[in-house]
Amino acid sequence: MGRSNLGGRRDAPKHPPAVNQYIRVTVLNARLVRVEAGAQRSFIDAPSFAFWRRDGTGNTSTQPVTCQRWTQEDDGGRAVAREERVLCETSFLRITEQGASHRIWVSSENGRKLLLDGEWQRAPPYRLHAQNEGGTCQTLDGCDGWMNVHTGEDIRQSQMQPGWYARDGLCIIDDSDSLVYVNGSTGRDGEDDVFYAGRWMRREQLLGAPPGIDLYAFEHTPDATHANFADLLREFLFPHMGQPPKPPSFVFGIWYSRYWAYHASQSQALVRRFRGDGDDAEDDPATKLPSTSSTPLPPVPLSVLVLDMDWHQPDQWTGFSWNRDLFPDPPAFLSWLHAGPQPVRVTLNLHPADGIAPEEDRYDAARAEMSERVPPGQRIAFHISDAAFRRAYFRQVLHPLERQGVDFWWIDWQQGESAADGFDPMPLLNHYHYVWSQRVSPDRAVIFSRWPGAGGHRYPIGFSGDTVVSWSSLQVQPQFTAQAANVGCFYWSHDIGGHYGGIEDGELYTRWVQFGCWSPILRLHCSKNAFMSREPWAYASLEVECTARQVMRLRAALMPFLDALEPHRPICAPMYHYPWAVSRRVVDGRITGQDTAEDNVGERDSGRRAVGAGAPILPFIAFQLPNQYYFGGPHIIAAPFVTPTDATTQLAAVSVHLPPCRKWIAWPLRSAQHSAGGPMRVAAVPSNTTWRRYGALASMNVFLGEGAILPRELPRRGRSVVDIVAVLGQPNTLQVPLLGMQLAVEGPRGDVFRLQYSGTLTPVGNSASDTERSVRVTVCQSDVGGRTWCFRADHRDDTRRAVLQFTAIDLTTVSVDAAADRRATVALFLRRFRLPSEHKQTLYDAYLEREASAVDVAPVRELFRDGHCGLSASQAEALRNAHQHGMHAYATPYEEEDSLSVS
Repeated sequence: MGRSNLGGRRDAPKHPPAVNQYIRVTVLNARLVRVEAGAQRSFIDAPSFAFWRRDGTGNTSTQPVTCQRWTQEDDGGRAVAREERVLCETSFLRITEQGASHRIWVSSENGRKLLLDGEWQRAPPYRLHAQNEGGTCQTLDGCDGWMNVHTGEDIRQSQMQPGWYARDGLCIIDDSDSLVYVNGSTGRDGEDDVFYAGRWMRREQLLGAPPGIDLYAFEHTPDATHANFADLLREFLFPHMGQPPKPPSFVFGIWYSRYWAYHASQSQALVRRFRGDGDDAEDDPATKLPSTSSTPLPPVPLSVLVLDMDWHQPDQWTGFSWNRDLFPDPPAFLSWLHAGPQPVRVTLNLHPADGIAPEEDRYDAARAEMSERVPPGQRIAFHISDAAFRRAYFRQVLHPLERQGVDFWWIDWQQGESAADGFDPMPLLNHYHYVWSQRVSPDRAVIFSRWPGAGGHRYPIGFSGDTVVSWSSLQVQPQFTAQAANVGCFYWSHDIGGHYGGIEDGELYTRWVQFGCWSPILRLHCSKNAFMSREPWAYASLEVECTARQVMRLRAALMPFLDALEPHRPICAPMYHYPWAVSRRVVDGRITGQDTAEDNVGERDSGRRAVGAGAPILPFIAFQLPNQYYFGGPHIIAAPFVTPTDATTQLAAVSVHLPPCRKWIAWPLRSAQHSAGGPMRVAAVPSNTTWRRYGALASMNVFLGEGAILPRELPRRGRSVVDIVAVLGQPNTLQVPLLGMQLAVEGPRGDVFRLQYSGTLTPVGNSASDTERSVRVTVCQSDVGGRTWCFRADHRDDTRRAVLQFTAIDLTTVSVDAAADRRATVALFLRRFRLPSEHKQTLYDAYLEREASAVDVAPVRELFRDGHCGLSASQAEALRNAHQHGMHAYATPYEEEDSLSVS
């Protein structure tokens, strides 16, 4: 029997007595309080899809206490006396009832929100979800940016669900419409036998009456103990909603998908061409494009091959039987994909809405599993909430395909409400397919499906849908992906390159691949069109193909890092999830200082009142950076280029604003920054200010902060290069199971790097007797640098030669010729510009004369102004940034040979 990902025992709920026959208040923990309203019989103890555990503490503070009076300003600014009865109070939250109006309020140190506007009336959304930063939505189907091209609606207004994060630290989660689970039994320690027992239904179906109102007040202001949103979710919300599971490591590699009727031999040829050891696929105009280079290009190891709906019998929406014209021997085809040192996993598309037709290979077996309830020759209707159907569907239809080698399922439900169920079965589809995946593959359960609403974080991976091919679509995806972390949706998978429509553009494709590299899942996909494809060679450009291949190889190399992340920590998180500074001093009970003297972030900027020394601080700017996000935690930030190259500068540009809580470097490092020995000292990039950064097609905006640890593994030239970059300055630890390593930056000043290897390691040239089971390498600040060790490692299933290379970067001592750096950057930008050479020379000569007075920026600003010597506004702005920030204003193009410098 499989193990549920919902976590912990689900004991019988222990609710305190209702406040009255219409209202019940339950303390789930100090930061999470449940408030129900309605007729007494509408109080529900059964689990909901969102909240799997509702057992309260039984805290006596939920009993009514004496009335309290205080003065509060009304909307007109007039002082009005308020009298409210305290229904519940914890150390973070207070639930009160206002006089005879029966208005129910929730208050915290930093916020106050109306829950119920009378006994039966839910507060309007603009009050219930005030200052809410938003969550996510079920799909981006038909979207060009935020706009749905079919309805003309902005999905932020029509489809986006509220998140669990509010600027004032007080979030209201409305669970009134969630499905509830009844008549099921559960085993011990999370063992889940709900697969065949129990039933999900609407509340009104259960009650036979209006469902009432079910709200949760979640207080999430960070403090010295819980300094970031991820820790608050793990400690206070996920114990009741279920912990997010960790997907198998292969999902972090490269996925290839295309809506196209590939023959098995064409799919094999495609995989070989990605690997660099095969010919073109047959009968596919896009795949048959000739190579853009006469020399072999870097191979790309695919991790997942997605077969869209053409895998099954043709000319039907729903199908569960192989198309034998395209796949004459499915087991042999799947076995070929799984073979070798780099197996390719396979997922098949399911549109299950039409049920199981009599023409399906497994129809008779499915009908027999259902005790022949369905007359012979009649289609078996799809009814996921029916246990008999589920047994037939999973046991007799899907499992035989899994035995052939199918690894997981792409559940592509698009029909909305099911007539058989009376509700949208998307939550049930995700739940039951994931539970089934746990039974078949308990160590690597995964599904691929759409977002089902609150509670969907328990069922990775998410499929965001069919977007228009456009820059607008790319531009919204960094914010959409990071914002989804506000509801625990950590694994969105987008159609990299866009799905349909638009104009195919090599630059747009490359930028999308770069974003995909620094996103949860990199899945190439597009619609069925002979002139649309997502292979790197499909754009007939050597620059595009080389750049895309190198980025994909980088993504494959990042798999150990992504797999090492804690399950509760999102891969992409908004800039307000982690503190920008920490308060230090307390005056009259109020915090007045920050962690560094130069910080200008203040408590008033975030709209929050701090509550104690060590409290994290967020400035207003943290909420104004939609294109910038944390990657894998607070030590790495990505800000992808998402706009086309400017026609005059020949460079792409993006604005960046880095938190002042730590120093940052730009990655990858420039070749000039590498040192032969000793600490690699690199100048920190600007923080706590907004600045512009520019780049060529191969440039990416990635920043590593003090304490960052970035391990990568990439097979090359018959061996494996394990490359580790650690930025000294602040402590951090990373356990990397795929490499069998524990990596740490330690010491009071973060000036010690420690590596512990738990596998068998034999240094090259040593005898077998020198093999060590555990190797500890400690690197102190005095002798760090670009050190390289060769060894033999068997931390995987095979024994192979490997190279361990790591670089420790010290930001405490910086020695940079700033003037030379500025001049070099201005010259680099001028070379890129579309501008007459005479104008370039005139500008540069004049710059050299005025640059000597760099303390006064006015002469340089006067030189680099719009229109002077034919400069466009974009060119003038770029040159001003080059002068102000030097090489920090230019994102170094990513080149694999420089990054992994072992020959």
